[in-house]
Amino acid sequence: MGRTLPSATQLIRKEYAEWSDFRRSLRAEDRKIFDRLFAKAKKHAHSVGMAGRLYPLEAILMAILIEIEKELQELKGERSEWLYP
Repeated sequence: MGRTLPSATQLIRKEYAEWSDFRRSLRAEDRKIFDRLFAKAKKHAHSVGMAGRLYPLEAILMAILIEIEKELQELKGERSEWLYP
């Protein structure tokens, strides 16, 4: 029996492809940022797959936000502490 559900990496690639018209309309420097955001989501592909969301973009955006928050904390010199239990 084959897989019936796409992998998280496949979901991220599919979502990236569905945004291709939007990406194409961006300026070159913004396209690079767009690509970096989706690269951030790939770092959390396992979590995206485990989220089981009806709309995979929700889990992808959460993964991107987590990576952005980590970068902000690093730039500010903060420790990674949970503010919300």
